[in-house]
Amino acid sequence: MQHVSRAGGRWPVVFSALLITLGAECAAAQPTTIDQLVACLGNNKPADVSQAPSCLPQGCKLTVTMSPFSAQPACNLQSTQLPRVILNCPGASAGLRFRPSFSLCTVTAGGDPNATRIEVGQDIPTVAANGPGNMRMANIAVPMAAYNLLGADGVLSTKGNDKKCNDCHSDAKPDPVNDDDPILSVPFDSYGAQVLSTNLLPYIIHTTEPNKKALVASLPNPRLKNNTFGPNIKVNDKSVQAQALNGANGICTAITNTVGRLGADAYDVNGVSAPLQALCEALGNYEAFQSCGNNGPAVGLGCHGIVGGGLVRNNGVLSSVSLDFSGQTTQSGNTLTYDQNKIDATMLAFNYADPPGTQVNTLVLQTLVVTGPGNGNSATATGTATIQVGVNPPTLNVPIMVTISVMNGSSSIMITSLDGKTTYAGGSAVGTLFLFN
Repeated sequence: MQHVSRAGGRWPVVFSALLITLGAECAAAQPTTIDQLVACLGNNKPADVSQAPSCLPQGCKLTVTMSPFSAQPACNLQSTQLPRVILNCPGASAGLRFRPSFSLCTVTAGGDPNATRIEVGQDIPTVAANGPGNMRMANIAVPMAAYNLLGADGVLSTKGNDKKCNDCHSDAKPDPVNDDDPILSVPFDSYGAQVLSTNLLPYIIHTTEPNKKALVASLPNPRLKNNTFGPNIKVNDKSVQAQALNGANGICTAITNTVGRLGADAYDVNGVSAPLQALCEALGNYEAFQSCGNNGPAVGLGCHGIVGGGLVRNNGVLSSVSLDFSGQTTQSGNTLTYDQNKIDATMLAFNYADPPGTQVNTLVLQTLVVTGPGNGNSATATGTATIQVGVNPPTLNVPIMVTISVMNGSSSIMITSLDGKTTYAGGSAVGTLFLFN
């Protein structure tokens, strides 16, 4: 599992002018909505898109993808992977996410160069009963002619100014009525098969999501007995390869080397010029100094997660559980406390009591505390969930507590009411069903 944590529990203090400058710039800009991002851009008035990452909030997780299935696709030019960088950021409240994305590709889409604009999705209340909720979307060209336009004449995708976001995303309800009403979209999972029935996972080349991992053509695929390597995915006739933004073998270095060899116009397509080198470095610096688990010279931060599930049994009742929790943490001794109201969480549980069976889903966590390591880990979380008993209508926003324990090869999870008197699903099993990353 790939994650952004400090090895061996050591939390180094880094004193550099660059870190402190980045920390000061980003501390003032913490957008969690499209409106706030536009306001930040309006205040800063970036000369080009490479200066826009200064308006990103602290604590986002990054997914770097070579997927061409987007209005903001990745491409391979001059034998250089020019990916799309999708950020998964804390939203306006618990359970909501903020999703800006940038592209390093200079190929135009709809007349707009990918590498001079920001696409962004913003989850809106309320989290849907069947998850993952709905979002409104925007397409922001940088620099903007006017930084305060959100409606039918501005950056927001509305009935009167359709940005065609739902050519890729699924339509969400309700439909817009007035020209200024946003066209709502359903988020899709870059790690799953949701766009054009295409598996997007092989296009992921780097990620800081604690519970995710890049699987690309250069990595062996253990599930295929007669295939040494995973599926050979190609973009512009070049095989997709694992590659980070930073480092000697990173994308930013490859861009710098090509520009040094061929000149500033090395990646121009149809006369389109974009500040690729500066944008790549800005996103790389964001990852290193301001992303989930990093906040300038601050110490004690991490980016962690819990993932897993399976079949468990409690008092003879069988339950199935799957979950994925992640977010920024603060460490004190052997305890990790997740940032309140900034936890990215999904869970689906079902107990098979007969009759009538109970399903738990659409989880929104307010708190999550993990203790360990040693010979095991334990976690306690509180939040709300959707509870459905049998075929009865689901009950929304039910307060719950989730308790997980992994100790000496045995594991358990209990999903209960806050007072512990009502058990909705859970139990114990032999074997490690949950990974603490």
